[in-house]
Amino acid sequence: MKFFKPLLLIFLVSVIFNESALAQINAKDSSVLVFTYWDKGESHKFRAAKYDFKVNDGDTTQFNTINYTFRLTVLDSTEKDYTILCNYSDFDIYSSDELMAQILTEVSNSLFQEIELKYKISQEGVFLDIINWEDYSNITKTILEKSLSSMLDGMLNKINDKEEKELFKSQFEKTFNSIKEATLKLYSSKEGLIKGGIKDIILMHSFHGKQYNIKDLYEDSIQVSNMFKVDSKINAIDYSTLENLSTEDNEYSVSEYITYDSEQLTQSSFEVVVELAKSIGVAKDKLPTRDDIGMLSLEESINSTYHNTGWLLYSFSDKVTKSTKKAGFEKHEQIEIEFVE
Repeated sequence: MKFFKPLLLIFLVSVIFNESALAQINAKDSSVLVFTYWDKGESHKFRAAKYDFKVNDGDTTQFNTINYTFRLTVLDSTEKDYTILCNYSDFDIYSSDELMAQILTEVSNSLFQEIELKYKISQEGVFLDIINWEDYSNITKTILEKSLSSMLDGMLNKINDKEEKELFKSQFEKTFNSIKEATLKLYSSKEGLIKGGIKDIILMHSFHGKQYNIKDLYEDSIQVSNMFKVDSKINAIDYSTLENLSTEDNEYSVSEYITYDSEQLTQSSFEVVVELAKSIGVAKDKLPTRDDIGMLSLEESINSTYHNTGWLLYSFSDKVTKSTKKAGFEKHEQIEIEFVE
């Protein structure tokens, strides 16, 4: 994909063809330091999309898309950190369930007009914290709750027979409410919100604070937050590299590939499934087993292009989940972000 060329002349005045101590790109040894050189009051707009779909034997199913824009504004800058304001807008949601897509589009555009996300990053650009996480969490949970309720209504609307509809509702409602409660619980803590509720912001800052030499492969053992159990971590191996850099365009591209520990991932997912089954009254001898879900694998790839000042120009991430229980099955979660102005 063609990247947005930096039209930010205020950036170029101070950094192009300049090898000062603040320069991120070092042309002499073909290295970069992903670092934020931002000014208080600076503001930029980004276009984003989230794609969620499944692949069965090469056929794509259940494709959902969320298109939206957001603007980042530097509210404050100190010697230690930046305070950033994020405003979301222009939501356009596509789903195989057209009614749910319409409801979510209207709800998202309405609610996000009422809330602003404020967060902190280090001077290097590393994500630190959400300032107003409780307010943002409430908005996120409201959208999720309306989404899940719309999903249930959609299922019921497909059943024409009144008695059959009531039977389905009585049998499924308890299960559905347990799933909804478990889902909303994920976003009830700051840690859960950071892991699952602001993936676009985390992606924006995923490479900041790191230094790379061109084409060198960096391998690191890391621990990644567990979305389902915020107080636990999952081991992973991280591979990253500086793909290319351009002193002429004052930009560079970095890629990352993360593979998660399959045993820890499977065990964690299994425990969540069992807890959910227990919450809806499944008998002890009917509870799911490890064999029911198979061995899970999770791989994540990220490709990002930055301007020399640390502003993101383009990023694409793809998180792929597979299970040995179902050959040919993949679940994809993708995020794409493009600089607009």
